[in-house]
Formats: sequence, C-alpha cells, structure tokens
Amino acid sequence: MPLTLFAGRACGACGRLMLTPSSSGMCRSCLDDCTPLAHDFSSKANATFAYEGPLKAPLRRLKYHRDFGVARMFADLLSDRIATLARGLPITIIPVPMSRVRRYARGYNHTELIAQQLALHRLNAELLPRGVLCRRHRPAQVGLSRVQRIRNTSGAFSVARGCHGRLRRRRVLLLDDVISTGATLQGCLDALDGCGALDLQGLALLRRVA
Repeated sequence: MPLTLFAGRACGACGRLMLTPSSSGMCRSCLDDCTPLAHDFSSKANATFAYEGPLKAPLRRLKYHRDFGVARMFADLLSDRIATLARGLPITIIPVPMSRVRRYARGYNHTELIAQQLALHRLNAELLPRGVLCRRHRPAQVGLSRVQRIRNTSGAFSVARGCHGRLRRRRVLLLDDVISTGATLQGCLDALDGCGALDLQGLALLRRVA
C-alpha cells in the first residue's frame, strides 16, 4: 500500500497546493484524471496507468529536468500493483538499466530513482544493485517505429558475468517507466530467461495506448 501522506504540499502533477491528505503525492483532481490499466496475468509485461493525462509531464520532468521529487510519487503509485504481484512472498526488483554512455550523459537512471523510493521492507522486496543486468549502447528509442524498436533492443541486454547465480530461484520483477511496443521489457526478459529465476515479470508505470 502507499505509505506516505502529503498535505500542505504541491501536487506532483499539476503543482497546485494539496489541502487534504494524499497517499500518492497527487491531488484528487489529477488522480481522478489518471487511467488505471487492468493487470493481464497472462502477459509478462504490464503497466499501471495509460500514458496520458497528468502523469506525462512529471515523468518528463524526472527524466530530463532532474525533478527528483516526483520519484517518490511514482513509487507510491506503483506500490499497490507490486504488492499484488508479490503476494506477500519475497521479490527481487531490477530497474531496466541504461547504457553506460546514456547514464553518463544524463547523470542518473530515472527508473532506478523510482525503485529506490519504494518501501522495500513493506513490500518484502529487495532492490538488486546496478550492474547485474547490463545494456549495450544503442540509438534512443524515441521516434522509432515498432519494428525499429524491436531491432534496436534485440541483443542489447545481458546478465553480467558471474551474476546468474544471484537470480537463481528468485521471483524477479523488472521495473520500467513506459511501455511503447514492449520491446525493452521483452529484451530484458529474454536476457534473464536462463538465470534460473522462479518467475519473471515486467512492470511499467505507464503504457502508450492507441
């Protein structure tokens, strides 16, 4: 469950002052404008909300403008879905990695920042340290077609040498920010397929919908 209450603070989406308590860091108006997505248990790649409305702007601020404060808001929005997937059992969370080149240019991995804000002890979860799942540098996905995105992520992910044993018999949750075609999460799932995990799931904050 979301763990924090925000009152007398600005909404993380619209910036208006919140006069009543909120467990998400968002005002009621913005939260009502979000479109939650049902979880498809037959799929390995799910998202919590549609990529539209009030969540788009704060995600861009986090990714490109260093608005680190909204990482906690996104963590709270993800907590219920993660708890549902965990079912009270231990779960290992891996943020989708950035390449070294892109991480150096930006200075941080925004998905990792969101994962660090999760109340891991309440979720019975652990955050796997950076470097276990690696990503080769490829052109940015923005502006690419579905076919181009799939080709761009093919073979881009790998498990670091000597790290396969760290995932054996664990329940692993891959965390991403946005699902467009699903190519990124699928690339990660393919890389982890032989690591001996009991279960592999992918979860994003948002999904682009038609």
